[in-house]
Amino acid sequence: PMPLRSLSAASAESAAVLADGSAFLLRGDEVTALCEEATDHGAALHDVAASGDAVWVLGLQDRTVQVWRADADGACVALPSPGRTPTPSASLRIRVREGRAWVWSPEGPLWRSDDGGARWTTLPALPPATRVRDVFAGPDDETWVSVSSADASDARHPALYRGRVLRLERAGAPRWATAAEDRMLPAALSARRDGTWMLADAVEMLELEPTGAPGASRPLGWSLSVVDAPALLVDAGDGRFFASAGRRLFLVDRHGIRVLGALPGGQLGLAIEATGDGALWATNLHGLWQLDARGAWRDRAHRPWSAQGIV
Repeated sequence: PMPLRSLSAASAESAAVLADGSAFLLRGDEVTALCEEATDHGAALHDVAASGDAVWVLGLQDRTVQVWRADADGACVALPSPGRTPTPSASLRIRVREGRAWVWSPEGPLWRSDDGGARWTTLPALPPATRVRDVFAGPDDETWVSVSSADASDARHPALYRGRVLRLERAGAPRWATAAEDRMLPAALSARRDGTWMLADAVEMLELEPTGAPGASRPLGWSLSVVDAPALLVDAGDGRFFASAGRRLFLVDRHGIRVLGALPGGQLGLAIEATGDGALWATNLHGLWQLDARGAWRDRAHRPWSAQGIV
């Protein structure tokens, strides 16, 4: 069996998952292997991102970052490479939103494409001693990142709260500015229908100022303690967030927390993903589930994975 490492979902009926070195697309009950030609030529696959009708697959060969877009049959078209990593063992992540894509290694660099992967821009280097945890499309389509500090000697920032959320200012010379500091990661960002933005970390929720004045925030407070702080946090749309703490899932908004219950069989969730149509997917090492509108779990692929798909 091959443990699942990454999960991305575009809709209730479309999810891409990454096992150890293999990527798969699940539509309905049909499972399709992705980019087999890439792995046949020695590329190591690192991450997947589903957006609209396209699935993006990210890999690394030697130190060269490789990106593909997959069609419904699983065949992949290679896109221009964003660049090279400092080491051949770097780990890579990808995020996609409406044709815009971000690719990064936790230690850097960070790249962005605004034209579907045809061209890539290397973003300015982040402050020293930081690691990128996640990347978001923020207000005015800015690039926002959650980062953790690699320096444990700073007495003003205890180890528990060494996270920050940074935004890339584009006026004048691009530079990184602090949007929120002393965060307990993970963090996530969500746009509300009224034009405001919500930022959540593992113990607190903030309401950001309207897009004309990003950076300022107002704490809203939520009742998860540090002990129960979620290890996973994702945008659920309209200022809401799905959170996973231990074996339980929650829906969090400005009004409070609603418990969604435990994963089937008390499983520990390793990845959760919300979609634009309100679906929630969750996976552990070997299973893939979907939470329906009634709050019931649907077993979508709870069986061992192999290089040929689900068997």
